[in-house]
Amino acid sequence: MSHFATKLRAHAEAEFGASNRSAIEHWLGYWSSTVERNQAILHFFRSKLNLNLQGKRVLDVGCGTAGLSQLVTREEGTYLGCDFFEKILAFGQAFTRDLPEGARALLVRSSAIDLP
Repeated sequence: MSHFATKLRAHAEAEFGASNRSAIEHWLGYWSSTVERNQAILHFFRSKLNLNLQGKRVLDVGCGTAGLSQLVTREEGTYLGCDFFEKILAFGQAFTRDLPEGARALLVRSSAIDLP
C-alpha cells in the first residue's frame, strides 16, 4: 500500500472509527481521486491554451493532497505546492513520497496571503 493510501486510511479510521466502513470508503474514494480531479483541471486548461509543463516550475497554491505533483513531474516539470492546513499537507507529503525517484516536488506550509 502506498504512503498516501496508508495515511488516508489511518486518518479515516481515527476520524470515523475503524468499524464505520461506509464513511471510511467514502473518504478514501474522494481523497484518492486527487490525480483524476487534477487531470480534469489540466485538460480544461489545455483545451483553452497550449500548456506544456516540461521544464516549467509550477506553484500550486492550496495544493491539498498535491495530486497535481504527479502530473507536473511526469512531464519533467518542477512542482512546488503550498497549503496552510497541516493535516491536509501531511497527505500531500505522503503523496509526493510515492512519486518516482528523481521527481522534483516540494511542499511548504504557507498561507496564500503570506507566501515565503
